[in-house]
Amino acid sequence: MYDELVSNSLARFCTSLFIIIFSIILFVYYSIMNKRLNLGKELIYLAYFTFFIGVWTLNETDVAVLLFQNRIVDSLVPYMCLMLGVPPFVLFFDSYLGINDRWIKRIVIIGSMIEFVTCTTLHFTKIAEFRETLLYIQIMILVAVAYVTGAVIFQFIRRDFSRQVKICGIGLVLFLFASVVDMGNYYTSVGDADQVGRYMILIFVSLLAWDLISGTNEIIEKGHHAKQLEIFALTDRMTGLYNRNAFESHIDSVNNLEGAIAVVVDANGLKICNDTFGHDAGDEYITIVAEIFNNVFGRYGNCYRTGGDEFCCIIPAGRGANMERLKKLFVTKVYTANLEEDHQYEIGAAIGSAQYDENVDTDFRSLIKRADESMYENKKRTKCL
Repeated sequence: MYDELVSNSLARFCTSLFIIIFSIILFVYYSIMNKRLNLGKELIYLAYFTFFIGVWTLNETDVAVLLFQNRIVDSLVPYMCLMLGVPPFVLFFDSYLGINDRWIKRIVIIGSMIEFVTCTTLHFTKIAEFRETLLYIQIMILVAVAYVTGAVIFQFIRRDFSRQVKICGIGLVLFLFASVVDMGNYYTSVGDADQVGRYMILIFVSLLAWDLISGTNEIIEKGHHAKQLEIFALTDRMTGLYNRNAFESHIDSVNNLEGAIAVVVDANGLKICNDTFGHDAGDEYITIVAEIFNNVFGRYGNCYRTGGDEFCCIIPAGRGANMERLKKLFVTKVYTANLEEDHQYEIGAAIGSAQYDENVDTDFRSLIKRADESMYENKKRTKCL
């Protein structure tokens, strides 16, 4: 007899157990993704509803009765889960379908909580056990289902055939069918009356979770796409450095200039290179200078291509940048590139820098201007040499 009870109930027990595991997965997924995307509450409402339904259906199986053998759990948990499942059920569909009806939603939720407190009090005071008040619990469930069903029908009447409405329509048909069958089993048979409901619920919540997670993935994809567009908008395609737009945005947004250093570089002889060897050679010239500039200064701050052959690096305070050593390193690398790399033209670059001085600089642009002046002085000295 024991083996027969287990074998007949094992599939239903495993299905209910899977519903509970599924709800836990939803909780974990929500906690992780909500930190990244600030999700709405639909997924967490669905997780609570799924958990309560899973626990209720699990405790209704013969396998659970044989395994746990706890009369207190058997007499409390299923009924409490049925009552606690109503508020997240209503809140989920109200948000998912965009019903946004304050009064009816509040009446159903408040009514379900009053019912929970009342039935629990009656049970523990031994006035009426949960089994005796089950009819009222079932009525409240039917009221909640009617609220959602009415919302779906209203959406269909308005010719709103969105994906959410279609899924809810399918799910509610399954849910109503299972409710009728299982309530009939409850009043006509002994033992686990939930013969169909747990399977329909698993299908329904799987559809709902799939839809919500698909929507979350769409948000992530859009975020990645937007990030890529932002990167393209702020990056110079030829050199890979930040472009003029990024440079202007940065200097307009910086408030604290204390200790900041601006380094500017101008490629010498680019026009001659373009006129003599063509614009492809000129592009290569710019790329080489940009690469050397980023290799030397990129570890200390952001490097920008601010013009055709002009570059700038903004170094925040506290980076430990020894400017004299770094400028000498830059000049040395340019010299080495002319000796070791195979190109027809000779690379030249002038470099200048300035550190913010509150007695001289009124804003970031005045700091950049002083760095430019330093660079032009370097350019003159280079030409004289």
